[in-house]
Amino acid sequence: MRKQVIAATLALLISAGNVSAQEIEKNDTPKYTVFSAAVFKDKCKSTNLLIDVREPSLFAKGHLKGAINLIIANASLPGVLKNRKREDNVYVYAEAITAAAQAADLLTNAGFLNVYILEGKYSELVKLGMLEVK
Repeated sequence: MRKQVIAATLALLISAGNVSAQEIEKNDTPKYTVFSAAVFKDKCKSTNLLIDVREPSLFAKGHLKGAINLIIANASLPGVLKNRKREDNVYVYAEAITAAAQAADLLTNAGFLNVYILEGKYSELVKLGMLEVK
């Protein structure tokens, strides 16, 4: 019932010209979940897709085992992601939550349903004992 009332209110606002559909989309809640480093470590399993959105030079110096490097500036999914099931769990980490959130937006907009991002930094995961590849 509550969803129907909200939908009706939004439809009324849009039809009255008070709010555009783009403004509503911009204010949508994120379609991903943010985890602390400890929770991220516990939930992230080797069968999940692991994405590192740090600069390629940092990725080359060390990254979590099994991670792929996604360059956000490209604003497109690399081929390795295009063939993945949209229901797969996708874990994203970076050195800043803003970069991880940008990647999560890219992934959810591409149809991925289960996207999780690290609230902290990559270095926190390494300190917690996640396996680093150099």
